[in-house]
Amino acid sequence: MSADDAASLHLVQNDRVILKNDVGSFEGRVFLAPIARGNLQIHWPEGNAIIRRGVVDAAGGVPDYNARVSVERPEKGRRPNEDTISGHRSSHPALNQIG
Repeated sequence: MSADDAASLHLVQNDRVILKNDVGSFEGRVFLAPIARGNLQIHWPEGNAIIRRGVVDAAGGVPDYNARVSVERPEKGRRPNEDTISGHRSSHPALNQIG
C-alpha cells in the first residue's frame, strides 16, 4: 500500500486488514511500498480468493487479475494468529494496497 493511501485510511505498516469483494475476502497485513496510489498488489495464489475465475484475455488466455475491493479493519477483539484467505492460512502476510 502506498504511504499516502495508508494515511488516508488511517493505517500504518503491519496493521491487519481485510480485502473484500463479491468474490471473496483476504485477510492480511499492510505493507507500505512504493506503488502508485489507487492500486493493490497481493501475492499469488493467495490473491485468488478475490479474483473472478474463468475471466481470461481472449487472445492470450491470461487470467484477468484485476479486482476492486473494499479495505476494512477486522472486528475489535478478533485477533487471528495467522493471515487467512477465506478461512485458510496464508503463506504471504505482506499486502500492498493503494487506494
